Amino acid sequence: MLQRVSVNSRYEIESLNEEVEVPPPTYNEIKEIIHKLRYNKAPGPDNIISELIKEGGQKLENRIYKLIMKIWEKEELPADWENSIICQSIKKETDFNAKIIDQLHC
Repeated sequence: MLQRVSVNSRYEIESLNEEVEVPPPTYNEIKEIIHKLRYNKAPGPDNIISELIKEGGQKLENRIYKLIMKIWEKEELPADWENSIICQSIKKETDFNAKIIDQLHC
């Protein structure tokens, strides 16, 4: 069930349009994200594998953090980060997957 919200004044409308202040990421948050990267994943267009980032040590963590903070301050992503490669991979052989593969190879 949807709930209706009534806006009764111009002030209320303006306050709905205000940007919410979000604090920048902390070094520990970036470090945690790096450590949560999974092994054996295909690299992106830059060909950098997650293993390289995870095993890069504190020096690489510092550089990644500085890069993220620079992006945060500019509020603009690098153009290269807008590109990605999406590849479908079938992890487990099942009757359903085998049927789809057979149909694709006709």
